[in-house]
Amino acid sequence: MKLFQSKQGARAGYTMVEIMVSLTVASIFMSSLFMAQDTGQKVASRATHEDETQARLSRAVTRVASELRSIIDTSIWEDLSGLSNETNILTFQGVESIDEGVMVPGVVTRLEYVLEAGELLDDVDNDGDGLIDEGSVVLTRDPTGPNEISVTLCRNVREYYQGESLDFDDENDNGLVDEAGFHIQRIGDQLIVRLTVEDVDLRGDVVIKSAEALIRIRN
Repeated sequence: MKLFQSKQGARAGYTMVEIMVSLTVASIFMSSLFMAQDTGQKVASRATHEDETQARLSRAVTRVASELRSIIDTSIWEDLSGLSNETNILTFQGVESIDEGVMVPGVVTRLEYVLEAGELLDDVDNDGDGLIDEGSVVLTRDPTGPNEISVTLCRNVREYYQGESLDFDDENDNGLVDEAGFHIQRIGDQLIVRLTVEDVDLRGDVVIKSAEALIRIRN
């Protein structure tokens, strides 16, 4: 009778090297999976932050435009007929109503860009919020009058409009030089409101959004 013998060298299990290789591959796979998940969460978070910044910007531009829709040519206090035709502070007196064909003027109103509390024009983040030299758009009713009241329409307004910096050059090719993050430009019988806001997302990256609105001036 012949007895069957097992082949010499047959293995009953995995070697230590094979186990280590398997663990390494699994570790790389899990790391890649976690990195992909983390990246996806960061992308989603940034997209949400950008949407929120855009919504805040749109609300501010809409509010400014609604204030200017009652404006008439003779009620604009600032001279917008110079070379640049733009300003970051505008005082005007809109039309409150029309009585028997006669326009009744409303309260004097001022729209302006002001630095936020704690900030200085020094290219430094003085208030520690991750932004540099940011300001606000402020609306004031009856400025210097007995019923003066101010409301902040938008915060985190960039010092210069998107694409611009202090270099005496028209970097964004809109015909203006070093224009402010909030400014109003006059072209003929129209006013163009431009606004750039910025914010810091959870990763510390600055999100910048811009918008503009066009308003026709009444005669």
